[in-house]
Amino acid sequence: MLDEIGLDIEVAVWLIEARTRLDGFTGLGESLVRLADMIAAHGTNLHPQPEDALDRPFDIIGALNGVGREGTLIAPLRLVPLSPDGNYGEHGLWNVTDGGGSAAVSNALAQSGQAAVSAQLHAIQYASSELERCDNLLGDLLGPEAPPFNKIADALDEAARTIRSLAADSLDIDVSENEAPNGDTVAMSDGPPATTPSSGTISSREDAFDQMLRIAAYFRCAEPHSPIADALETLVRRGRMDFATLLAELIPDEHARTAVMTTAGIGRQPDKNQNGE
Repeated sequence: MLDEIGLDIEVAVWLIEARTRLDGFTGLGESLVRLADMIAAHGTNLHPQPEDALDRPFDIIGALNGVGREGTLIAPLRLVPLSPDGNYGEHGLWNVTDGGGSAAVSNALAQSGQAAVSAQLHAIQYASSELERCDNLLGDLLGPEAPPFNKIADALDEAARTIRSLAADSLDIDVSENEAPNGDTVAMSDGPPATTPSSGTISSREDAFDQMLRIAAYFRCAEPHSPIADALETLVRRGRMDFATLLAELIPDEHARTAVMTTAGIGRQPDKNQNGE
């Protein structure tokens, strides 16, 4: 009904938050599929329609992420259980980072078993892939007025890293591994861990980022109250952004951002090859 009759952005946003609370990462991924399919099929014909030139209906989606402050989906995401058998509000990111519950979450992951943890990581990657799809669709549709998704993406990324970190001692999971980009598989180590740059050896930009993320994973587990993990992960995430995306995050207000770029003599469309891409 939502896809073919309602076509309502606000209802889709309600569904995303509700499914996240009820069904965790799986529910988030499935509800994001609905939103992405609606955007792909109907674009600016979705409801509610703008009442005047200043009305921006797609900002309703941005409320999930938040602009300049935490959005409505961030707290629910941090309460989704990292352990596959957990209940909403227990064994989540909040319990690890703010509630001092790393040991309890680690034990819950160990009891869940490797297959269940693998499925949980796959669900997170699936949600991340659909979130990226929504981001790309809205970026193509709305350009600089597209709502942001960076805080949601960060929360999902943090959830996956935390699971790997806390389950590394009890299950055969390599903390440094990443899922396949298409979300079809989640790397689980059956033998020696995947080859990674040796300590002190950095041969590329990505090697450096990977080492920073491994260090962040250590601090996430060993010192959950420390800001070091968040700081390192933020540096890596921003380091992987192109200039325009980074500037949009640092200066959310478009008018202020344009003023800064004009003052600095920077064009609105920076060279995409400036980062070697």
